[in-house]
Amino acid sequence: MKKVCSFLLSALILITFFSGTASAGGFSEDPDAVEQKLKSVLMLEVYSGGELIATGSGFCAFDNRTLVTNYHVIKGADSVIAYSDSGDPYFVFHVLTADADRDIAILSFFSPTDLVPLSLNTDGSLRRAEKVVAIGSPLGITNTVAAGIISGILYR
Repeated sequence: MKKVCSFLLSALILITFFSGTASAGGFSEDPDAVEQKLKSVLMLEVYSGGELIATGSGFCAFDNRTLVTNYHVIKGADSVIAYSDSGDPYFVFHVLTADADRDIAILSFFSPTDLVPLSLNTDGSLRRAEKVVAIGSPLGITNTVAAGIISGILYR
């Protein structure tokens, strides 16, 4: 159940960030564009004391050294390994900032990566019923894709 919740909340954060791109020019209906974005979304394995405690999803944002995920995914972790769609491992160095109330964490990779950062929707143009694409790794299945709509917007 914990893994399913990780996927659902990770998918929500991904929807928020992809939505600006998803609606522009039919992104959600363009498999080639989705495949391109998949390269920046990662499946996370979260460890504590050498034991796998959770899996989740995250994505490269801002620059090629930064990973965004949900706080609950990394809570209690002492190490995180992020895997690309092609299976390449990226090691997380440390948490740059985290907010449990907003369920978000921003992490840094150990070294620069070859990942292309995804652009964020920062203009506040999200609208209910807007088409979106969610990419996540439910139950450790890397980068599943689901299309949907924004059903509600929470402003905090």
